Amino acid sequence: MTGFEDFNWGALGIGLSAALALVWAVFAVRNRPSATALVVGLAHIVVAGFHSVAPIRGLLDPHYVGYSFGMLSASSGWQVTALAGAVFVLAAVGAFNALASDRRARIRVAATSTLFLVNVGGAWLHNAVTDLRGNVIQFGEYATIPGEAGTALLFVLFVAPFFLGALWAGKRALTPAA
Repeated sequence: MTGFEDFNWGALGIGLSAALALVWAVFAVRNRPSATALVVGLAHIVVAGFHSVAPIRGLLDPHYVGYSFGMLSASSGWQVTALAGAVFVLAAVGAFNALASDRRARIRVAATSTLFLVNVGGAWLHNAVTDLRGNVIQFGEYATIPGEAGTALLFVLFVAPFFLGALWAGKRALTPAA
């Protein structure tokens, strides 16, 4: 017994996600970004929130079911921590950079949006064409969203916003400052 069998990882995830979203919202109010910046930043915040617990749980819970996000996957332990942690950091960086207006921030947003679009969009498209049931969203043992609903939700949360983010931030990064 490791002591983590009865730990409520879902509650920890909600708490960490809410704290991150609150800090991001404060920055959003302060910076007054465009509607597009808000959509792109919010998509990054959602990804960061969904990945907030996996890096911790990967190290502490030997019974963790593993990690999968788009085409990325890890079975257990430090591999989950490294992969999910990298996704969390990239998403958080993208979220806060979407609120900034300088060229370097836009380059980082274009890069993170493109990475997430390729990672999730590629797997999403493959499953949407071959087997809709493959687009399942699973939050550990706590909740599973089935493939048909998962296909629509993945498109709305992880494909369309990152397509928009890659185009918007890429264009803004290439446009000379006025």
